[in-house]
This record gives sequence, structure tokens and C-alpha cells, in this order.
Amino acid sequence: MTLAVYRVDRQGNRHVVRKEHEVTPLKWPEFSSAWPPCRCLRHRNSNRP
Repeated sequence: MTLAVYRVDRQGNRHVVRKEHEVTPLKWPEFSSAWPPCRCLRHRNSNRP
């Protein structure tokens, strides 16, 4: 798998931020990369969307 980082300006021109390089995907993401549980009043005590 390859990864490249670029930005696109308002005219649609692509500008390379980091060149393409080979990466190895994780089988399972590390826990630290997950979003923390939502703590807002709507979601605090349930799994509602």
C-alpha cells in the first residue's frame, strides 16, 4: 500500500506535501488512534447516533 500527502488549492491544482512511499497497514488499529467515546448530553448514556 502506498501513501502520499498533498493539498489542493481552489483552482484544483495539487501540491505535494509528502512524496509517495510504501506503508504497511495495521491488521487492527492501535487503541490510541480511535476516537474517544462521545461525552455530549445526547450520547453520554446510550449508543444512539
